[in-house]
Amino acid sequence: MPRSTAFAVVLCLLALAAPASAKVLEVGKGKPYAAPSEAIAAAKDGDTVQIEAGEYFDCATVTANKVTIEGTGADASAVLTDKTCSGKGLLITNGEFVAGEGGRCFVEVAPTNTGVVQFSNSSFWGPCAALAIIDGKGTVSMNQCAFLNYGKPNDAYTIDARAGDITISGCRFGTDRPDIKLGKNVKTAVIMGNRFLKSKKIDNQSKGDVQEGLNVVSK
Repeated sequence: MPRSTAFAVVLCLLALAAPASAKVLEVGKGKPYAAPSEAIAAAKDGDTVQIEAGEYFDCATVTANKVTIEGTGADASAVLTDKTCSGKGLLITNGEFVAGEGGRCFVEVAPTNTGVVQFSNSSFWGPCAALAIIDGKGTVSMNQCAFLNYGKPNDAYTIDARAGDITISGCRFGTDRPDIKLGKNVKTAVIMGNRFLKSKKIDNQSKGDVQEGLNVVSK
């Protein structure tokens, strides 16, 4: 079976204000839910799904509103891999990712990814060094997102794309630091219509087809 979305989210998320009736649904060995998809399917508006660190051969579709999904355990990271929902990869819309102190990155797409990972109209903020580390042969896109990562080291790229097909469009880079790195194994990339703070710092090492245009710098 194709490895469609081997996708690791470094879930250093903080729960936002939720309704008084909101519940916490726990996932992991010995927990009420064995798989993330089970807890997510049971979640109601405002609930929190806590996933014990580890690898889950699973996929999930979130239909409730304002659901917080967070990792627990030593490294607070969880991997959903080797399975797709309705033949699709991973689509996150209207997400809010909040990092804890000292985080390596908000999102990591694993080298085994061969599927489609999409972020749309989502916000990322907090003391995390990188926003996304992207690897694998799949397609990853970020559209209409806002980035405010201010962790150390200060020379870490907001988006470190190492391979695959990459699209970054209509996004706002809110910190003055290296913005985008395209590694030599990036096959194609489209970087268009983004807003950068003070300067635009893009390191293009790709040997593939890279198209860039209509980006602006706010000084």
